Amino acid sequence: VRLGKKARRGDVSVCLHLSNPSLLGEFVTTYLATIPGVAGIRVVNFIDPTFFPLPKDTRAYKRFVVNLDVEPAAVKEARNALENTAVLNGLMKSYLTYKFSGYDSAVQFSVLSENEHDVAVQLSRLKDDLRGIRNIELYEVEATRPLVLYKEWQEYSTKHGIVTSWDERKMVKAFHRT
Repeated sequence: VRLGKKARRGDVSVCLHLSNPSLLGEFVTTYLATIPGVAGIRVVNFIDPTFFPLPKDTRAYKRFVVNLDVEPAAVKEARNALENTAVLNGLMKSYLTYKFSGYDSAVQFSVLSENEHDVAVQLSRLKDDLRGIRNIELYEVEATRPLVLYKEWQEYSTKHGIVTSWDERKMVKAFHRT
C-alpha cells in the first residue's frame, strides 16, 4: 500500500498487504519484474506486523527504518518490549514486525523523528535496555508515497485488523489525496 525509497541507497521498497499471499508471485513476475531498469527483486515478508496510528500532519518529521539483529532466544522479548513499552522514548512508531529474511535480522520497525540524532540516541540505549541485540542498522527513508487512497486504506485495514487503533484525526496526512 506504499512505495518508499531509502536515502543514500539505490533500491526502492514496495510495501503490500496481501489477503491472499499466493498472488505475490504473479504480481512480482508480471508487474515488478517487467519495469525497465529493475536489476533485482528481493521479497521480505512482514511476519505478525503491528501498525501504529500517526499524527495527521507528519511534514516536520523524517521517517527511519531500523533492522535489529537479535539472538534467536531473545527475539520475542525484544519485539514485545518495542511494542508494549516506551523503549523508544520520544519517537513515533509507524510499524513493528518480525523479519526473518536473513540470518542477521529478526525485528524491523519504522519510526518518525525530527532528526536522525534523536533516533541514534534511542537506538544506542536499546543495546543496553534489551537483551540479545547484536547489531542495529538505521536507514533514513527519503520518500514515501501511498499507493491507495486514505479511505481505501481505512476500510481495508479496519476489515483486516492491521492498525492497532484507528483514529481518523491522527492518521498520516499523506493519505489525503484528491
